[in-house]
Amino acid sequence: MRTHLLTSLLLPLVFALPLAAGGRAPQPAPAAVAEALTKAAQRAPAPQATVTAAHVRLTGSIQKLEQFLTGHGAEIHRGWTTLLHVPALKAELAQPQPQTRVLESLGEGFYQNHLGLERPEFLAVRRDLRGYLTAREYATAGDPQSLYRERVTELEERLTRLDSEFDEANAHRAGELVAWLEPLSGECRALAAAVRQHYCRTNGMAHVSARAVNLLMARKVNESNWITENVMGASTQGYAYTAGDVSLGFVPNQQRGTLEIRLAGNVNVPSMTAQRGQITAYSSSQTSLRATKQVQIDEKGLSLLPALAACNTSMQLQDIEAQSRLVERLAWRRASRMIPEAEASANQRAQTEVTTKLNEQGAAMLSGVNDTFLNKVCGPLLRVDALPPLMRFWTNESHLRLSFSQWNDGQLAAASPAPQFPDDYDLGAGAHESMINNFTEVLLGGITTRDEGWKTVVELMTGAVPRPLWVHDRAPRWTATFEKKRPFIVHFDDNRACFTLRMTKVQHGERTYDHPVEVEARMIPKITVDGPALVRDGELDIRIAPGMESQAEADYRRFLESKVGAVFPPEMYFDGFAAPAGGTIGRLRQVQICEMRCQDGWMTLGYKIKSEEPQTAGGGK
Repeated sequence: MRTHLLTSLLLPLVFALPLAAGGRAPQPAPAAVAEALTKAAQRAPAPQATVTAAHVRLTGSIQKLEQFLTGHGAEIHRGWTTLLHVPALKAELAQPQPQTRVLESLGEGFYQNHLGLERPEFLAVRRDLRGYLTAREYATAGDPQSLYRERVTELEERLTRLDSEFDEANAHRAGELVAWLEPLSGECRALAAAVRQHYCRTNGMAHVSARAVNLLMARKVNESNWITENVMGASTQGYAYTAGDVSLGFVPNQQRGTLEIRLAGNVNVPSMTAQRGQITAYSSSQTSLRATKQVQIDEKGLSLLPALAACNTSMQLQDIEAQSRLVERLAWRRASRMIPEAEASANQRAQTEVTTKLNEQGAAMLSGVNDTFLNKVCGPLLRVDALPPLMRFWTNESHLRLSFSQWNDGQLAAASPAPQFPDDYDLGAGAHESMINNFTEVLLGGITTRDEGWKTVVELMTGAVPRPLWVHDRAPRWTATFEKKRPFIVHFDDNRACFTLRMTKVQHGERTYDHPVEVEARMIPKITVDGPALVRDGELDIRIAPGMESQAEADYRRFLESKVGAVFPPEMYFDGFAAPAGGTIGRLRQVQICEMRCQDGWMTLGYKIKSEEPQTAGGGK
């Protein structure tokens, strides 16, 4: 079993509360899904042939992994194969009847959060191991063909229901059926592809305006520099004063988000001295600067395009000193003729300098962002099978937009059509309940969370720790273990956000409640002068499975009312996310919430800069 601290609860709650209004009923499945279902139902796969084919795929993936590791040296090969127990995996697969429990335990190693496990070679082994286990389950069933036909029929029924209305439990089961059928035959793989193409839709989205980005990034440039250089054979020096504005804009691009760093300014040199031999020339110059550098964003991270610059220099010759008037007159004539050439040379130097600075500063500023996105976000999510497989960035003149679909091979994302945010929203985010339910199942399913984790999450969100969540020596420590399937369920509709925790066991001090329970909190979204808030609609709904002794059940209920009631209090304000006063981040205080909705499976938030008056919850678009 994978183990996580309770701080992993932060992710689902953070996604649920500030995210992603009205959707429409899902559209009926296209003919491709019906055709794939028909083909899959015509003939059940031969059980033994299915196992053999899955075994060949898995052993082939292991062989490719070992070849990949060997290519990186004996030490790398030894380290990885030891960590993942590859020899033990190969030995078990060589047995006439491999043990399912052993293979499942070995497969867990491929989901560890170790840098490198996101490589395709590792992902292929864990995918094919899942397929092999499914094929063995199918082949060892009492009546494999009947089981197959039952599950194809059930999948068809589940999809028909999803065509009319999204239901979390129904979508979850349909995803399980697709994952079970996929490795059994070519027809099943075609069926899985057709189902996912239609039922894995956008279930998360966001947009940000150029105005909001510039609230944080726009700045003034005021510099003075002493310059000493050789210009056209003359030793030149003087003070250069630069004044300008740095801003960020968006370039229309439907394929990827395209941001543009823009510099507009002037360089003024009021007094410059040029010395050549016995001749000294005094001049001044003004240079206008226009420079841009594009940054492109897609699912692979950030890429930087070379900076471009255009400069225009105007020079004025003030005076020339020489040993004689004759030499001065000749120098004046020559210098006057050379001014256009000097201006062109100054333009070239200015363009080279400004593009070099933009390239260097852009690379320095964004390299950390790219590393965070790829190695601190995408990598860990991919290792635990929680990275959205579909992610799209795009821009128009005013906004950067993001949409993604959160699911893995055992899930669907049968969301209603994504809402559209008005262009006057500077920030907007939306999440369909399927996004949060899919994400939290991967991160929380089957894990045991500790009391300090609950405390940390609530403190981060609300800025304070309620007394029932205090962790100290005078109170018994406690843990909670989540259900492996559907551990955290959200439902957004009728201006309500419903959160359900599903747990199998709770340990409180010396006492263990080894009994399934569901705790549901119904919250009403509110817009307040201090930002978004959730107000609880009634008491917690605590549903304990039958079979507990009455006094134990009463004690269990009181414990849950105290702890979960502190996680979802009667009024929940997100002070932990408030921007601090002052500084660059403090500018976010100018952003005010104007929309907070829970409707048709979507939760949405919208913000505007300098909004005069926040609207009520569910306020219009």
